[in-house]
Amino acid sequence: LADLIANGGPGADYAIIKLDRKVTGRKPLPVNRKSNPAKGDKLFVIGHPVGLPLKVAGNAVVRDASPKFFYRTDLDTFGGNSGSAVFSSRTNLIEGILVRGDVDFVDSPAGCKVASVVPQNGGRGEAVTKISVVQQFIP
Repeated sequence: LADLIANGGPGADYAIIKLDRKVTGRKPLPVNRKSNPAKGDKLFVIGHPVGLPLKVAGNAVVRDASPKFFYRTDLDTFGGNSGSAVFSSRTNLIEGILVRGDVDFVDSPAGCKVASVVPQNGGRGEAVTKISVVQQFIP
């Protein structure tokens, strides 16, 4: 599995679960079944970074869409966001699943952990599994 991830595999930060009954009273989030992310596409993510209450992080873009199974973004996410849906800011449709990212925390000069701050296009970015990888399993 480590070799698969290192070579651009989809990662293991999501699960497809088939329910044994129909869900009532809820609507599933819409998925972009024609998704083809491109560099510069605007994105946002909704999740629970480091166990915090729900956070929406926007003003992000696709930095590199060339890998086969995922694309790199400049989303502002942390551990705990893994598995979060990533949406197109243009269509509000799900474009992928956040699966891994850059270093979240670093040691301060005082020895405390602080958030790692990088320029918007700095660091390695956050990786998002393309929804095309899993959409065949989504009814």
